[in-house]
Amino acid sequence: MADTLSFDRLNIQEADDATHEELGRRFEEGAARERADRELITETYKSVWKYFHEWDFEDCKQNISGLHVVSERLAYDGWLLPTTSQLEDDMLVDGASNDWTFEVTDIQDDIETTKITTAIVRRVEKLRPYPKYEACTPVSQNIMSDENVSELRFIPYADEPGFDVDEHVNRHRTIAWKTKTNDPNSE
Repeated sequence: MADTLSFDRLNIQEADDATHEELGRRFEEGAARERADRELITETYKSVWKYFHEWDFEDCKQNISGLHVVSERLAYDGWLLPTTSQLEDDMLVDGASNDWTFEVTDIQDDIETTKITTAIVRRVEKLRPYPKYEACTPVSQNIMSDENVSELRFIPYADEPGFDVDEHVNRHRTIAWKTKTNDPNSE
């Protein structure tokens, strides 16, 4: 009987090990299938992404080139660009001058240079000051303006770091919100 009991235990242990091995093999197969599916999805996504952007670039290029219009204005054959030395001579600065002469060159239709020699200087009359304000703009801090300085009605810089609230409170004999109660039920 002892032999059958140990034999049964061996069979149960072997069956349990075999079951674990089978489950592990199935798990590995499932994980391999999932990895293969994930890789297929990733590769498909990458190839479709690449294909789309190649197509999109070409499509946009064709659409933009379809908007191209040939200019109706003919190029002027007689137009000569000045050489660098001519440009340098034209750009010389001889100091301050009171000459109000400007050259305007129009190359859109025909080449035409116009000299403008009129200087228009407009004098502006003295500006009148703005009227006095009836009210002031809001200030960035509270301003205490009561006659009873022994009563503390507010703490001006309570939220600022470094401000000693206790020292400020100790300068006053009473605190307004502790002494006066506005209880509607009391007479």
